[in-house]
Amino acid sequence: MAANDSIFITDAWTRASLSKSVHNAAVYLTITNKSDTADSITSVKSDIADILEVHEMTFNDGIMRMGPVENLNIPPNQDTKLTPNGYHLMLLGLKEPLKAGSMFNLIISFKEAGCIPVAVEVRPVYTKK
Repeated sequence: MAANDSIFITDAWTRASLSKSVHNAAVYLTITNKSDTADSITSVKSDIADILEVHEMTFNDGIMRMGPVENLNIPPNQDTKLTPNGYHLMLLGLKEPLKAGSMFNLIISFKEAGCIPVAVEVRPVYTKK
């Protein structure tokens, strides 16, 4: 678990790379905002990939689309879950394949809470949660 006084981040995970030719991955986690004030993710950083972004999956006119969002609102006094087929952290341009059983670190920057380091577990490729 990663935390500061108001934001707690739990169950951060991603799937192992399917092959050496896969250069992207998604990170899923739960953010708990225990304050009475909304917050938002402003950036994500790590040495593991060239670009890290907050992405959203949407389903419009029978087509699933994925794309970046400027920031992700974290409502007060509740959990925000980043899940497959929803919001997630996208790692673009992985510098090496992700191996099941390993861990890596990233830093999530929040508008109000500041920077929070997070350890991410790499799970087997076919993990659903």
